[in-house]
Amino acid sequence: MHELSIAEGIVRQIEELALKRNASRVASVRVEVGSLSGVDPEALRLAFPIAASGTLADGARLCLKKAPAVLKCRNCGKRSSCRGLGFAALCGFCRSPDVETISGRSIVILDAEIEFADRPRKNPMAAMSESPQKAARRVEGRTKPKCVRRASSKSTARPNPEE
Repeated sequence: MHELSIAEGIVRQIEELALKRNASRVASVRVEVGSLSGVDPEALRLAFPIAASGTLADGARLCLKKAPAVLKCRNCGKRSSCRGLGFAALCGFCRSPDVETISGRSIVILDAEIEFADRPRKNPMAAMSESPQKAARRVEGRTKPKCVRRASSKSTARPNPEE
């Protein structure tokens, strides 16, 4: 299972980057796996947590993106994509076996999300909520939220017109 050594290489590179930037942990990693790379994406997905154990990437989410192979035909000169086996690849246009692989053999780290201990994570809901000072004033009764109406002491029942 060579996917474990590939996962270890990914973790090593991401951890090196995270340490250079003084990060406290790696939250997620996006990796593009070429269809002709010889890597089984599911095996890589299973190997990643094992390789990341005890590192800054421990518990990180691995997102895999499959990349199709791009072939250039030496016969007709056109480019086509191939999702099958590289050694049996044919041109998508003229069906010639005389093709050159342009891309699809590589494994590329696209990006990584890293976190820093000295910077708290932003709350995505914070932009929609009110400030703590405004909330404190509202609780103290100095202001009321615009969307809430206070119940009045007057009766809101309407008289029945049939009475």
